[in-house]
Formats: sequence, structure tokens, C-alpha cells
Amino acid sequence: MFDRRYSVNELVRTADGEKITEFISDLMLKNKNLPRPNYGLRTQTLESFEAKLQELDKYRRVRKDSILKIIDDFNQTQVGKLRICYEQIDRWEVPDFESTLFKSNSTLNFSFENYRISKRDVADILYLVYQELGIKGFVNVILKQNIPNRYFILLKNISEENFAKHENKWRNNSEINDSNIPYLKTSIYSLIANSSLLDELKRVLKEHVANERLFLEFNINSKETSQHLDILYKEVSVLSLGQKVVAMLDFLLAYSDYSKDFRPLIIDQPEDNLDNRYIYRHLVQQFRDVKAQRQIILATHNATIVTNSMTDQVVIMESDGAHAWIESQGYVSEKFIKNHIINQLEGGRDSFKHKMSIYETALSE
Repeated sequence: MFDRRYSVNELVRTADGEKITEFISDLMLKNKNLPRPNYGLRTQTLESFEAKLQELDKYRRVRKDSILKIIDDFNQTQVGKLRICYEQIDRWEVPDFESTLFKSNSTLNFSFENYRISKRDVADILYLVYQELGIKGFVNVILKQNIPNRYFILLKNISEENFAKHENKWRNNSEINDSNIPYLKTSIYSLIANSSLLDELKRVLKEHVANERLFLEFNINSKETSQHLDILYKEVSVLSLGQKVVAMLDFLLAYSDYSKDFRPLIIDQPEDNLDNRYIYRHLVQQFRDVKAQRQIILATHNATIVTNSMTDQVVIMESDGAHAWIESQGYVSEKFIKNHIINQLEGGRDSFKHKMSIYETALSE
């Protein structure tokens, strides 16, 4: 996992957008034995496609249960901190009947089979059938060649309106009436049979099956406070910048521990853009938890991280603008290292003493 590189800005962009689903999926679901999201794409006939539609709910239920089992196992280790959520979205796209049936959009206003209706009128009626019956009902009436008669009555009415509005344009075309509606039906079913409708319906099914979200929720009350606060999870995308960074770093660290990924970890200034109220509860605790299993190297200007994360070695760096060097190093418990921490991270002895005097009354209660 940590062969990859993440910048703070990149993590924030991931938390903000739809990339969070791909991000979590890539970490947690890759190489897992899950029902693949290519359901129904190998069907070769409309009949077999209809059969797949009948089993779709079962397929999605099995996939959902499989994913929830994986993420719930992780969530149990993070109760009160963060959790991964999963949802399937029941939304269907509308097929592109115009391009599927007629190929060229430049001819859509031309007459359909010499009737007083245009090719666009036929596509619009099929849109209406699809929207009112749904994809299952639509496929069923196409297979049975049993589109309800009310839709052909609508085409008859459209034919009359077209002629009334543009008599000269439609004068030489046939009106639609009760006697020739059967022939119109035959023409439409023949058009559908000779089109690439199955491929378009498979595209719509593919989009539907892929319509799922994995997202991160963070307990915004898991912060330093003098009050008792109940757990309150909120989706990461709506959090402040500082909370987003904490949540994303927390997730990366927690998941690496959960997945037994103990490779060395290098983090450059994790406190950048962080909400200070969450640093101790989250980052410091994570560093404490994983330090026994992996080597962690931090570049930081944050005294809370240095003094509270049970640091084994503190290295003080200096630079002249052109070159950098190690000024000093040692254990955090050593006096000369403490002096460096006070000078480098607390603003010097006077500043630190002033800070202590201000906090003294609050800490003594």
C-alpha cells in the first residue's frame, strides 16, 4: 500500500469527490473474491438478457453482503473513530434510442417508413415506453412484440398534429389510422430486431450495476474536549479541511495496521492543515499503536506528535538554505533533546513558560 505516494492536497481531493469509492475499493476490495460487476454483459440474445434482469436483485444482494462482510470486519476495529460505508444506488440510465436505431442523427427529422411521423417521433415513443414500464417491462414487451396499443394511438395523434402544423411537408406521406397500425407495428419491431439495441441495453445494465458507493464517515466528536460527546459520524466529503486530512490519514494508518502492512512508513509534516483537536486522539494514538510493528519516520514541527507518540529517536535538522545536516539526536527523555524541542517547536523557553502559566489553572482543576 505504501509503495504509493499521497500528498495532502491529493487526499483532500479524493475525500471531496467520487474518487473516494475507487480509493477505498483499491485498498480493500482488490483481489477479493467478489461477484464481478460485469453482470449480464456476455448475453448474446434478448431472451438471455431478460433472464439476467430477473436475477439482478439476487446478484446485487449477494455482492452487497460480500462487500459489507469485508468492510464490517475492519469497522469493528475502528468503532468510535471512523467507518467505511457502502450503498447501492437504484438508478437506471435511459438508452440512446436515437443513435441505436437510426445511427445518423442528421436524418431524425425525416419520415419513418413514409408515415406522417419522423424517426425522432418513433424514438420518443420508445423512450416513453421505457420510462413508464421500466427496463424489465420494456424488454418483455419487445420480446413478445406486445407494446401496449396506447403508444401506437399516441403515434397516430402525433401523425395528425404533424400534418396539421406542416401540411406541405407531410402531404405525400401516409396518415396513421386503424387499418395501417398493424403495418406500423411490424416496421417498428423489424427496426428494433435489426438494431444494436441489445448492446445498448447491456451498456445501461453495466452502468446500473456499477452504480455503487464506498465512502468514509468520521466521528467528528472524537476530539479533545472537556465535554462528553456522543459518537457522531459524518461523511468525509462534508467535513472541514483539517478534519478531512485527519480522517484520510487515520484511515490509511488504521487499514495498514488491519491488513498487516508493516513496511517502513515515511510521513512529511502530517500536521499540515490538520485540526489540532484531533491530532492526539488520532495520529498520536495511531503512531503509538503501530510503532512496535513498523519503522515510522516523521518530519514534523508539531510538539504534540514528538512528545506524545513515544518517540524512540528525535533527530534535529538544520539548514543554511543550501545544505542540511543533523544538528543533534537522542531520546525524547534526554534534557538536551527537550531543550531542542522547546526551542524548535515551542518558540523558546520564555514562550513555553508563558504558555505553561496560562494553562496552569486549567490543568490544575
